[in-house]
Amino acid sequence: MTGGLNPKESEAQFEKWTQTLQRGFQPEDVAEVLKQQTDLDLAFDIFRWASQQKRYKHTHLTYQLMIQKLSSAPTLQKMEILIDEVMAGVCDGSESLFNTVIFACIQAGWLSRAISMYRHMWNTSDCKPSLKTYNLLLSALVNKKNNNNSYISHMHMQNMRALFKQMIDGNVAPDIFTLNVMIKGYAKSLHMNDALRIFHQMDLYGCSPNAHTYNYLITGLCLQSRTINAMEIYQEMIVKGFAPTNMVYNSLINSLSLAGQLEEAIRILREMIDKLGVPEFITYKTLVDGLCREGKGQEARKLLQEFRQKDRSLDGISYRELFNHLHSRSETMD
Repeated sequence: MTGGLNPKESEAQFEKWTQTLQRGFQPEDVAEVLKQQTDLDLAFDIFRWASQQKRYKHTHLTYQLMIQKLSSAPTLQKMEILIDEVMAGVCDGSESLFNTVIFACIQAGWLSRAISMYRHMWNTSDCKPSLKTYNLLLSALVNKKNNNNSYISHMHMQNMRALFKQMIDGNVAPDIFTLNVMIKGYAKSLHMNDALRIFHQMDLYGCSPNAHTYNYLITGLCLQSRTINAMEIYQEMIVKGFAPTNMVYNSLINSLSLAGQLEEAIRILREMIDKLGVPEFITYKTLVDGLCREGKGQEARKLLQEFRQKDRSLDGISYRELFNHLHSRSETMD
């Protein structure tokens, strides 16, 4: 049993709770009983027992509650059964129930089922997809596991584009979360012109960019080595008072170093450390390589000593490794 009840205890509890449901009980009464259950198997048995009683019919209220509870079960077979019943129309629908099903499917990794529920909503007369529906699905497409490969992300972006278009065509206004998800998706699939287009259209949707917007844009632009665009967005972000993440700082410094813009890379690195950011080892290494390429090994040594004093994360082992790397690079360049 999910809650640890043995068969005898379960039977006793089942009798106890079903007896509390007086003759002529309603879905609201069943919902109250279900809310009090910690044993999911027992809750499911009560749910099924209620459905078999004369002149009683479960509604979206009880189905939603039962699906929410079963979504935390070790196995999801029972939740799958109830979702199939909802899809088959065994109870009255509601936007809240359908969104609960979509969320449960996404959590279970059943993205195709979630999309099927979305299509089902489109076919209803009074439960069309809402802003929450679209945000759930768009976020699931962008954050799908094993979705770091840019080609895979590109394939998902085709679905995202279609979903976003249906959202606009359905007169559902996006919010900042929606637009950030789209920008994040475009950045992951390396479609930065599309990401910038969404960014510049934010005013049309009554939204203003936030820290997440800038972080996604800068990281994506750096991946494409578009350092000029990345720095423009970075400067706007700073002016508006938003704090870059460690990922943004590291991305910028690496990109600037590779592009030979070493003074700017050093300035950003100092700013990062002053704001208690934590530079990655590869960030230091890329900057050292850039300085060595320009024959500035001595400057690199001084900078490493400076950063060792300021950056506590640059411990003895990392410092020695960087110093040895600098030494070998300097000899190679000489």
